[in-house]
Amino acid sequence: MNLSLNNTNNTVLKDGTEKQLTSKEFGILSYLMDHPDEIHTAEEIYENVWKEEPFRCRSIICVHICHIREKLESSHSEKILDSFWKRGYRFNSAS
Repeated sequence: MNLSLNNTNNTVLKDGTEKQLTSKEFGILSYLMDHPDEIHTAEEIYENVWKEEPFRCRSIICVHICHIREKLESSHSEKILDSFWKRGYRFNSAS
């Protein structure tokens, strides 16, 4: 899979097709892509994307991760973002 980010308009180019993300979705994906194969907690993601102290952020991050997956993963076998129960999320650079 070929995946690249365009910071100008919050779009992702995936295998030659442009995908539009919200600013928060784009921020989350960008943050995780900047740290490939590292697991980040919801709190770390929230602090780095929202730039504020996390407060009950796990469900917020979970929803945004779900939306990113819906937009970028064409099947359940294609994993761009991995989830680790009670640990966090990571960008799967091998995908």
